[in-house]
Amino acid sequence: MNQLTKLTPAETLLIRSGPAAPLKDLLKYTLMDLLYTKCLKSKK
Repeated sequence: MNQLTKLTPAETLLIRSGPAAPLKDLLKYTLMDLLYTKCLKSKK
């Protein structure tokens, strides 16, 4: 179970869904992860 915590949310979705994972969800989870880790900043 510790191995899943090292993966990004999008990678976890790919493991669970395989190639049938919706591209929209992969993009959404990747963007949320980048915002959470403060790699990206949102501008107003």
